[in-house]
Amino acid sequence: MTFLYSMITGGACLIAGAAIGYFLQNLRRTTASWKLDSEAVDGFYRSDDGDPSSLSLKVWELAEKIEAAPHSQTKLAEIVRLVQVQTANIEQLVRDSRTDSLTGLWNRRAFDEQLPVQFNVYQRYETPLSLIMVDIDHFKQLNDNFGHPMGDEALRHLGRILRDNLRTADFAARYGGEEFVMLLPQTDLAGALATTERLREVLMEKPLITPDGPVFVKVSMGLAQARLCDNEWDLITRADQALLQAKRSGRNQIGVETGWSGALAVMEACTA
Repeated sequence: MTFLYSMITGGACLIAGAAIGYFLQNLRRTTASWKLDSEAVDGFYRSDDGDPSSLSLKVWELAEKIEAAPHSQTKLAEIVRLVQVQTANIEQLVRDSRTDSLTGLWNRRAFDEQLPVQFNVYQRYETPLSLIMVDIDHFKQLNDNFGHPMGDEALRHLGRILRDNLRTADFAARYGGEEFVMLLPQTDLAGALATTERLREVLMEKPLITPDGPVFVKVSMGLAQARLCDNEWDLITRADQALLQAKRSGRNQIGVETGWSGALAVMEACTA
């Protein structure tokens, strides 16, 4: 009984909100031909109020009826299969909703969810946390000169570079348009700077190949490190200010916040 209850509850709790109705419809079709007590079954299906926790008691009642029915092991296997299939479908939907379809990186929604998590870890354990804002230089010119499909390919190209050259613990996302963002846990400004320099080197070693020849995708970056007096949006603001200063200083630059005064230092990036 406990196993069956856990399987159904686990599936129902995962499939929250509007997706519960879809899950219950499939479960109802699966159990429609079973000779179960109609009151318990109908009571279970009437529990579709959008709150997975409210299903708990009805799930238990339904599990009792299923186990008491003839050939309960066969029915249990059907329930397990149904929950596994529905769980896999919902997990894929969740991943898709947090992935940027063009670059394959995490999207802005995923970043907005991850930032408070990483910031709470930083505040609790006081391990360094750095944030890097990245912007493709002259992206509009790239679109105008080569067409929007080539602009999309430039975004994919940068996405691949970030994905292939960051640590497993790092978090890279497309922030919007031609802007990207990286969260580097357990990394101070010196470590974040080393990361940006390595990424810049890879970009210069691996140009984007076009029909008119190789195109070097150049970027400006802004770095900031979390402070105990911060909230997460302070960290974004300082990194964004560092990025803006890098772009104002000629682009293809790395802007690094320095000190506690908010002063910015711009480090020249090597040009090809």
